Amino acid sequence: MKHVISDMTRVGVVTAVATAAVLAPARLLPKATQATPTPQAELLHVESVGPLELTGSMGVAINDKNEIVGTAFGDDEVRAFVVRNRRGELLPLPKGAPFSAATGINAKGDVVGVIGNEENVRGTVWAGNKPGVLTSGKRDTMATTISGSGVAAGVAFDNQGRAAFTLNRPQFLDVSSGSFDRASFGLLRSAYSLDNGFSGMLWSKPGDGKAIGEFVPQSGNASGTLVGLTIGKSGPVPAAFKNGKIGTLPVMGGLQMAIPMAANERDIFVGAGISEERMVKPIGWSKGKTGELPVPGSKQGLALGINDNNQVVGVIETEGGEAHAAVWSGGKVIDLNDVIDGREGWTLVQARGINNKGFVVGTGVKDGKVGAFVVGPVK
Repeated sequence: MKHVISDMTRVGVVTAVATAAVLAPARLLPKATQATPTPQAELLHVESVGPLELTGSMGVAINDKNEIVGTAFGDDEVRAFVVRNRRGELLPLPKGAPFSAATGINAKGDVVGVIGNEENVRGTVWAGNKPGVLTSGKRDTMATTISGSGVAAGVAFDNQGRAAFTLNRPQFLDVSSGSFDRASFGLLRSAYSLDNGFSGMLWSKPGDGKAIGEFVPQSGNASGTLVGLTIGKSGPVPAAFKNGKIGTLPVMGGLQMAIPMAANERDIFVGAGISEERMVKPIGWSKGKTGELPVPGSKQGLALGINDNNQVVGVIETEGGEAHAAVWSGGKVIDLNDVIDGREGWTLVQARGINNKGFVVGTGVKDGKVGAFVVGPVK
């Protein structure tokens, strides 16, 4: 497979997002502790999800109906998929767009993502599994999130020769190595170029959307609040978009930069920070304040989803430097590998989304193959 789709855009000067993460503020999630291993009778079952016709998959998001979206891949194919009623299927592609990737799903089951080829990228909404292309004049577009009412958000950017929207297969499959750095693959090494030719976008329906200014939405909540990056005096800064306005968010002392990656209905924003020592720090914002979520052993950590109960999911680095999927709940860090039945053969390396019922979707490795999983509910 020559290329696979990654959630990246190129718009000029590259700002390294060394860790795209989603974690909650320390004051909302008290001091983290190691999880006590769950008794055998309570071990959770891991279910593989995704289309069977392709060789691997990544789980991306889950709604409260336990509908799941993700991206599946084979030797020469990368496709967005959806799971409904425990049945996975590839989402259809418009003519001339061989690749697709899913980035989110709302409560109604509308899926948002991207389609493209090696030259162009277009944001897309699948409503009733029918693709609707999101455009902006002659510019490339990318959709990253969708509200409960079906308004998609993303970014439009000038195509300067070739959109940086591909990730080669060896990098993609580094997730199977188990190391913290590699298991974060594109999410940790995504690059957003924010110096020219881009604008945040809203689409209430397919076709040309509405520009909202210099803002790159990473995610949002059902009510339409968006979180992401905007441009400050010295470069990209964390920001939120709400009620038609972009507002910057504070950055903790000791951090080189911070990236908000998710929001729940309480407008709690969570993301990651890069310390001056190049360490990945889980951070979050609530009511204008920011804080760090401790990780056991002072190791690195990142998270990629939050529900309305302030449960957070992501990745923690183990003492051995491995990447393990994790949940922060009730003031405790839970290594999901400690609460699943190990006899099933899974190593869960990344938790990406969690719904309000506590079901978690993400990516793991089983029998040497990368696959999307769902597990839960986690309490």
